[in-house]
Amino acid sequence: MKSYRLIRVISVFLILISTFLSCNLSWNDVEEKLNLKKKKSIVDEILGTITFVFWSETNHELYKFVPIPFVILKSQFNADQFAVATAESKDTRPKIVLIHGWDFTEKNIDPPTDKFTKVSNLRETWDDALEIYSQNLTNVQTDYELYVFTYRTSDFVENNGRRLIERLNSVFTPADKVILLAHSMGGLVSRAALYHPNNTNDVIDFVISLGTPYLGSPFASSSYQGSFGAIGDVISFMTNTEGGKDLAYTNALGTGYQVPFPTEYIDGATNLYLERLLGESSKDSRVIAFYGEMGVCTGHAGSESTYTIGCAFLANGNPSFTNKSDGIVTSTSGKMSSKLPGARQIVKDFDHAQLSFRSHVNNAARDTYFNEVLTIINAL
Repeated sequence: MKSYRLIRVISVFLILISTFLSCNLSWNDVEEKLNLKKKKSIVDEILGTITFVFWSETNHELYKFVPIPFVILKSQFNADQFAVATAESKDTRPKIVLIHGWDFTEKNIDPPTDKFTKVSNLRETWDDALEIYSQNLTNVQTDYELYVFTYRTSDFVENNGRRLIERLNSVFTPADKVILLAHSMGGLVSRAALYHPNNTNDVIDFVISLGTPYLGSPFASSSYQGSFGAIGDVISFMTNTEGGKDLAYTNALGTGYQVPFPTEYIDGATNLYLERLLGESSKDSRVIAFYGEMGVCTGHAGSESTYTIGCAFLANGNPSFTNKSDGIVTSTSGKMSSKLPGARQIVKDFDHAQLSFRSHVNNAARDTYFNEVLTIINAL
């Protein structure tokens, strides 16, 4: 039995090596990919590498949301309403593309997600927006086609930005009006797509971000002082995946958009990737940033415990971000510091989830906020 198992392992190993070499990789490249010097079983190394190399391009998709008459409540939605977007299926209406934020439960080495899982992931963020669209609030369904993009958030932001722009390029042309409405990490992915070299067709007209950590989050900074408490999962995600590391807080020293010193300065906090994104400016006139400032932490209307605890943590940490966060992202980070004109930095007394239309006190409050965002979209 042991000999048979060893033969299987060797066979898989040889197939993998052959595949790598057929892609013109040297043995040093193969050794680096497999990281053979680690004290890890070769089976784990092989399986992990296969997963990362061959599955990494299967975990994202652009769907067109297809409304169904009389199906107007989020509890009634089904996966069949999410059709893989194609150039043939679009019409002449302007497009709104919803892009979700991170999911701390995902890892790069997880098996590839099927359509049901992809749809479930994106619905966790966008069910309320999809419900509003289905109900045609303020004629949003009449005036716009709605799309949703999902991706594996544990991978590098730049990789996901490339995947986003490649899918947009495959469906839309410069003749289409395309507006990205992005929550949290989705705003960074949108910005990465906007400035990516593969954005050759320039198909993104505008980006509206909702609680995006343009300068990262203190929760991803190992030097931030305080008790992690109930948000340990958030911190663990941010510090233990490639995508999470891209969310690390930065003081942005030397960029011209650094955080206020010393009130928001965290010793040693830097993020070269976010600082590089901050250095891009040629298309910033297309960006509008909504960001949250929770007026109170305890008893904030509609807020889940994750955000009230996060708000209190940021208020009591060193430095303190009292009244300067949505429970996850600080105000300076969410509005992209001083990089955007004040008219395109819109503050709301919302937590991180409420910025994506979830967890409001009631549907009337949710719909009022959606209408505010839609009014801005209509004016673009």
